[in-house]
Amino acid sequence: MNQSESSRSIALWTTIGLGWLVAASGSLYAEPLGQKLSGSELKGLLSGNTAEGINHLKQREFKIFYNVSGALSGSSQNTGQKAASMGLKPNQDIGKWWMEGDDRCVQWNSWDSSGCGSVFKKGDDYLYHPRESSGAISDEPRATFRVVTGNPHNL
Repeated sequence: MNQSESSRSIALWTTIGLGWLVAASGSLYAEPLGQKLSGSELKGLLSGNTAEGINHLKQREFKIFYNVSGALSGSSQNTGQKAASMGLKPNQDIGKWWMEGDDRCVQWNSWDSSGCGSVFKKGDDYLYHPRESSGAISDEPRATFRVVTGNPHNL
């Protein structure tokens, strides 16, 4: 193999290696979490409005109304055809919400999803990443949601 063929071979393998790296990571410069919302942005977004989405950990759809008073009311139900075929009804709960810096915190009366975490905007969706016991933000979002104006579900 001459020097020109050797250089092309190295360039080809370098390109393949970088291509694999980009494919595996999504992008060399990806921002995986999206844009983090500040506490004031998040409070303005949620106050008096309803979040509709899915809890990825529990595979449950939810609707949560964030009252400007700090009260919470929500309903959730299992997702998928199995839940629908079983005729499962949504369960409901009430609680309270508040801000701690840039984190949104909730405390439910009976649901076990209480705690604080950060919200990131990615495209049209919002991603909730809870704080772990170490204080770090979870790498994986717990929930993905969109915000609907007001309380259209009378929660």
